[in-house]
Amino acid sequence: MIQTLTEPESRQAMRNLIMAQCFGTLSLLLFTNGFLLAYLSAVGIPSEHILSWLTLPYVSNFLLMLPFAHLADRIGRKRVGLAGLYATVAGFALIATFTLLPGHLAVPLFLAGAIIFSAGYTAFSSSWFALLSPIIPAPMRGRFFGRLRTSWQAVAIAFSFIVTVVLRNHPEIGVYRLFLLVVLVMAFARILIYQRIPDLEPPNPARPAFLEAIGIVFHTPGYLAFGAYIFLLYLFTGAAPWLMGLLQKDTMGLTGDSIVLLGNALAVGTFIGFIFAGRLVDRFGTKPAFMINHFAYALILGLIPLRPWFSASPLLYMGCLMFGFGICNAVTSVSISTEMLGIMPARSRSLSTALISMLSGAGIALSGQFAAQAIRLRMLADQWMLAGRSLGPYDTLLMASGIMVLLLVVTLGLIPSVLRPAEYSSNQP
Repeated sequence: MIQTLTEPESRQAMRNLIMAQCFGTLSLLLFTNGFLLAYLSAVGIPSEHILSWLTLPYVSNFLLMLPFAHLADRIGRKRVGLAGLYATVAGFALIATFTLLPGHLAVPLFLAGAIIFSAGYTAFSSSWFALLSPIIPAPMRGRFFGRLRTSWQAVAIAFSFIVTVVLRNHPEIGVYRLFLLVVLVMAFARILIYQRIPDLEPPNPARPAFLEAIGIVFHTPGYLAFGAYIFLLYLFTGAAPWLMGLLQKDTMGLTGDSIVLLGNALAVGTFIGFIFAGRLVDRFGTKPAFMINHFAYALILGLIPLRPWFSASPLLYMGCLMFGFGICNAVTSVSISTEMLGIMPARSRSLSTALISMLSGAGIALSGQFAAQAIRLRMLADQWMLAGRSLGPYDTLLMASGIMVLLLVVTLGLIPSVLRPAEYSSNQP
């Protein structure tokens, strides 16, 4: 039996959900906003290794999301989520301090920390949507996700601006480490807030066995098709933020503070996108949002190799494109969450939401790993010419991603909704 909350209790629970994300999401964002890329570059890690290591949270999503979600449905969502949050703090502590050790020990320590952090974040994420689903009224899901993501994105933007200003004058390794310790403290504070979030659906040890539960999810109308669509979308867009960061470092020769600044342009775009994405999705549905995003993604990725024609201000040019990419990410994120909660079955909620998260992580992980191997094996030309201007392997990968995203418009039929996913019943068997 799912418990219900009074209106004041529901508002307080939603505030706690937002606060928990504001304090804890930075630890994961550092893997994608350019900070860890700049940090690892500063200690001399090769680009292909950086790209491969930064995908570890998404590799973990792919490998561990479903087992953790099934465990959460059986023994309790908050129980598994809390264990995961403690693991993220332990893993991030190793990431923050790995440069204190000699070189032959530092890399294994970073990898151990990244693996522990990634597994912990997967455990936490496996039950997150199932935990909040009974708390959020169905008619306001799009707006809530917009407000939720706007809030933590604002924290991320403020943090990144501070980082940019400080690194411009003090690019020492110790400064990077100090910022990592700040994020570590915030991740621990998230645990205290998370404990106050109610779990309205009690665990049920008698739930179906793992394979049987997966079968139930697979037979939910439209769920597997939607998951396949999300996997393909992230397969061709997932590595783009890392590739843009490496392009800025290796091709454009930007310093760490400039890379973080451009990562902040991505964050600002995401923030702006979250402001209107929720209302857009609630009013028009997810399918139009996905369709517009396909063309926007393709346009942005296709414009990146044209930066030599805007040499007067390449930093501004890349900043504008990353800003636009952030808006696309925001609309995609809110659309996925809204669609997912609209079609999820009542049974095995954690497992059903985890399936989409797993497929998203698989797409991002494979996207990043493929790009990393293509660079490591030198499968692409180090230099090629376009209308007399020199381009490199990152341009090739980004152009290919843009073309594939445009071609993926034909897969929009895999999205179950037509106009208003909020009208779907979330109590399907």
